[in-house]
Amino acid sequence: MQSYQILKELDFERIAGSEGESKAIRIISKHLKKMGIKPKLEEFSIKSFDAGMASVIAGKKRWEVVSQRLV
Repeated sequence: MQSYQILKELDFERIAGSEGESKAIRIISKHLKKMGIKPKLEEFSIKSFDAGMASVIAGKKRWEVVSQRLV
């Protein structure tokens, strides 16, 4: 097993409940299966929040930032 290669494959955001999390599950499951290990997913609850909106103002420029809602 090439640990470095696996870490490179997982080099992306993996927020709970996001598509990134689903992608990470697929990648990790694939590598476990290659090692002869049967992956088992277990659900659990987590507390989350909605970061809402923010404004960034620099000089005369203004940017609105809207975060993703996490479930």
